[in-house]
Amino acid sequence: MSANSSRAIFLLEPCFFGEKYIEFAAELELIVIVIRREGGPKVEKAHLVHFEIISDITDAESTYLKMEYFFSQHPDISRNSGIVPGHDYAVPVAAIISQKFGWNSIRPDVAHNARSKECMRNGLKGSQYVSNPDYHLYHSVSELKEQLDQIQFPAIVKPVDMTSSMLVKCVQTSEQLIRQAEKIIQNEDNFGYPSNLSFLVEEYIRGQEYSFEAFMFKGACKFAHITEKMKTPLPYFVELQHTLPASMESSKYTQLLNSFINLMAELGITEGPCHLEFVLSRGHIYIIEYSTRLAGDRITDLYSLSYGVNLHKASILSALGERPDEYLHETRNDISRIRYFHQKSGKIKQISGVEEARRLPGVIEIVIEKKEGDTVPDEMTSSMDRYGFFVLKADTYDELEKVSHQVEDTIQFVMERETTYEKQKG
Repeated sequence: MSANSSRAIFLLEPCFFGEKYIEFAAELELIVIVIRREGGPKVEKAHLVHFEIISDITDAESTYLKMEYFFSQHPDISRNSGIVPGHDYAVPVAAIISQKFGWNSIRPDVAHNARSKECMRNGLKGSQYVSNPDYHLYHSVSELKEQLDQIQFPAIVKPVDMTSSMLVKCVQTSEQLIRQAEKIIQNEDNFGYPSNLSFLVEEYIRGQEYSFEAFMFKGACKFAHITEKMKTPLPYFVELQHTLPASMESSKYTQLLNSFINLMAELGITEGPCHLEFVLSRGHIYIIEYSTRLAGDRITDLYSLSYGVNLHKASILSALGERPDEYLHETRNDISRIRYFHQKSGKIKQISGVEEARRLPGVIEIVIEKKEGDTVPDEMTSSMDRYGFFVLKADTYDELEKVSHQVEDTIQFVMERETTYEKQKG
């Protein structure tokens, strides 16, 4: 693809998984245009961005009008372009804008259903392919208190429109439930986005959790695989590890893929990426949630390592209405993993063994996001609390497990803790 075509890709506030869109759009020789809020996250690779538009990206109409004005001021840029969301909150707005310009995208109502956990649960009712946990929507704590006798514990309480496992908690008693519901209602930390004050209380489903990644184009599934997950111990659900592909019998793997591909059609997901989280329990497939965007947590890197695909480039081409097959063709079949550090809490006194661990066979990358003197929280309540990770690739699951343990044994976080006496003395 040549820059002479003057086609552009608009990136709606690219952060988290969306940051990589910038470098891959540049490799495709597209005109890269970032749209972000005033005071919103700035991009790390600003030198690859041709234009920047400041807009309230929670307002599809005003953002669309600013894009129309941009086209009027730059007639050399083709209106036959595309837009991709850079994070969860941008997904519905990107779909609305795509529809207004006639660009390739999922329908806005489908995007909205994937963003609102209430609409998601309602849309999964009656599915012939998967099961829905029991759930109830509450609009206030007082409403919750009136119906406490109907709730079975343990239960999950979660906000309807947040991300990164923020304020999601497993509660064992009515008192814990009320306290967590009050935190959701009072929360003002939603990455600067308006927050719906409603919350869901859901049945807790015990079982192994996985995620399903698919890529759709013109209603056909072009790529699909399953990742195995590991999370922190209850009461929170912070993701600590992703292994690709999931270790299970091939017949079961294929059966699950077919069920989810059929589910895509049932939900109206016809274009672009889909990330779906599920638990296998009691002979059923329970959907935890799904999103019509790329997976976070560097899972897209695992897909590149295991299969040689590029989901970011595929998403960009799909948004432009072009076939993404070139970047979804599997050129290898390896096993990969990302593992987040999960150590004791406290103030970090010393970090050692990082360079030695980097030399271990199968280690692709190690990132430590904390330094000596920083504090690790007592509990990881959301993915924002994680402080580093490592990425591995191997030929077998046994090799992967071996090097994973070697890395954790080699890298040492020495924590400095105050004694009770020191606290009293202070």
